[in-house]
Amino acid sequence: MRGVKKTSVGGMGGRRPTSRIEREKGSEDVSIAPLADSERREVIQEALLEGAKSILRHERFEEAARAIFDVAKRLIGAQAGYIALLNKTGEENEVVFLDAGGLECVVDPFLPMPIRGFRREAYESGRPLFNNRFAETEWIRFMPEGHVALENVLFAPLMIEGSPAGLLGLANKPGGFCEEDAQLAGAFAENASIALHNSRLLESLRTNEQRLRSVTESATDAVICIGADGTVTLWNSAAEGMFGYSREEMLGRPLTPIMPDELRPAHEAAVRKAVETGRARLTGETLELVARHKDGTEFPIELSLGQWQSGDDIFFTGVVRDITERKKRETLSLALNDINRLVGSTLEYHEIVEHVVSESARVLNCGSIALLLKEERGWVLRHARGLPAEMLGGTFGGEDMSEWLSRLRDPLTVADTKDDDRTRDALDTDLIRSLLVVPLLQKETVQGLLAFGRPDVPAPFDEAEIDFARKLAASTALAIQNARLYEQEHRIAQILQENLIVKPSPVPGVDIGLAYGTAVEAERVGGDFYDVFELDPGLLAILVGDVAGKGVRAAGLTETIRSSVRTLAYIDPSPGFVFGRLNETLLKQTEAEEFASAVLMVLDLEKRVARVANAGHPSGVFLGPEPVELRMPEGLVLGVGSATYLESRLDLTTRRGLLLFTDGLIEARRDGELYGAQRLLEFLSVLSLQSAQQIVADVFQHVSLFTKGQLQDDIALVSLVFSDH
Repeated sequence: MRGVKKTSVGGMGGRRPTSRIEREKGSEDVSIAPLADSERREVIQEALLEGAKSILRHERFEEAARAIFDVAKRLIGAQAGYIALLNKTGEENEVVFLDAGGLECVVDPFLPMPIRGFRREAYESGRPLFNNRFAETEWIRFMPEGHVALENVLFAPLMIEGSPAGLLGLANKPGGFCEEDAQLAGAFAENASIALHNSRLLESLRTNEQRLRSVTESATDAVICIGADGTVTLWNSAAEGMFGYSREEMLGRPLTPIMPDELRPAHEAAVRKAVETGRARLTGETLELVARHKDGTEFPIELSLGQWQSGDDIFFTGVVRDITERKKRETLSLALNDINRLVGSTLEYHEIVEHVVSESARVLNCGSIALLLKEERGWVLRHARGLPAEMLGGTFGGEDMSEWLSRLRDPLTVADTKDDDRTRDALDTDLIRSLLVVPLLQKETVQGLLAFGRPDVPAPFDEAEIDFARKLAASTALAIQNARLYEQEHRIAQILQENLIVKPSPVPGVDIGLAYGTAVEAERVGGDFYDVFELDPGLLAILVGDVAGKGVRAAGLTETIRSSVRTLAYIDPSPGFVFGRLNETLLKQTEAEEFASAVLMVLDLEKRVARVANAGHPSGVFLGPEPVELRMPEGLVLGVGSATYLESRLDLTTRRGLLLFTDGLIEARRDGELYGAQRLLEFLSVLSLQSAQQIVADVFQHVSLFTKGQLQDDIALVSLVFSDH
């Protein structure tokens, strides 16, 4: 057996009340063998009770194990011993303490103690074993030099849940060990096992508690725990920062101080019901609520609720996250989407700017907002809200400021304009105290600036607001660029269209009425067209059509079709021939998405007979007291594929005249309802006496009233009324 190096160790290592064992024995070395049976039983019972009390008396295993060992050593009469625990690998013992019985020992007790020999047998058997001739066994060879001489040994394993955890060892009992000694050692080893188990449980609880406390204290979210009575039992540091109440202020108090008044009754009722039923209704769910800070301000939170139980006591734990920034970002994101939707719905420059200025000022809670554009004379204030009207049209900043504003690529924030050299002299710092400026970039060139200001006291813009402004500037710059490009194209196309829409010279024998209307006033230049011209005296050509698209390209294709029809009709006035050759030309010269529908009529005014070809277009209506739709075969639209166009012969000798139109008339809608051919026929029936121009004017007014002025497509109208009608 091992002992401390050159040391004499003995005794119990602590004081306790004197038991009968000590009173009657008077010495640690007195055996219980000479005692009478009744006295013997009493001494054993007291010793075992003393060992059991040691479990309750000491939380640390080392202290409890030493007290139990001392009682066992005295009762059994051994001179030396130790208690050791298995290491994590289970291959060696680690000595908790060693009692050499006052004998000199030169072996280091902290050297490895392999599990072998008689110790292994004790561990493997799981019960106490003793050997009174240990010095004669083969195991004596494992003893290191300088070890205390061992005459006999007794090993009792410490068992926890059926597995060995350590060893109680006794040695050198005068006269040797007996079965009773082994039983007693087993009982004391069981006490030591209980003490070890309890110590480990307590250590585990302390570790878990420390870990939990460390987690809750390091958590960025508030962690709050309340008991069944609704009072706070846990309030971490994040909760202190979030709500403004210290841990001392909240422990033992209800949660009502951090709740808005309207939520308190529901909270108290929910706690009562959870205690009565044993379960909270919202356990495991995540809620979005409103909380109150100590200073009275309210803010949005996200609450995850959990429930746990300790014995009969119920506790509720809430993990609370301040979602003010998230809610702000959500609000700003929705607002940005709304602004982009509004801006994307128009190409009108002034509408775009008005949407941007008004909506962003509202969302960012700004006292003022300005749009500055880079012009030859500097940065000019073109649009503003919350600024004096006389500032509009004025320049902003001097030469130095103009230069660094032109180099601006990222948002500029000024927390307090009175403390910033760049803005102190350039701004009315009472009107704009905090400033955010974002550049409107076009191909890395600053074309404009959006400036947001807050008055009175410094109120800096946060990251969410800066990000909103950056994204808003990008979409605004693109929208303004598109609006400007549209305006340029619109002016060009408008000139083309005005040159194309020319009223024909008067033609004897027939009254001609013309009208043209657009779906949106801002997009006057559409793809609908008409043309009326004389081929020969008394031979009149009428062309009505619709080109796919709008703008310059549509106007250009319109002119191509009109000029081609005129040229081909002079060569051969047959509508079928004209459309056939025109279709071949368009297939060669236009893109796949460029095509047109049209109807061409060549009218002999003297005979009142017309030849007509139709390329996928509405045919028209005969005018009179009972208007009738024209019936003719429809050919393929022009510019799509090879086609032959058939001609129809129309007899107009009994007709008052006719109305030709594009599909925007009969396909006009109101709340999903079509204007339709039947509605047109019914309206024309009451226009039997009007002039040709009055007819087209009345028809256009009628469809405009039907759609409440919201035409979805352009409309071209041509009416002919014979003079004798």
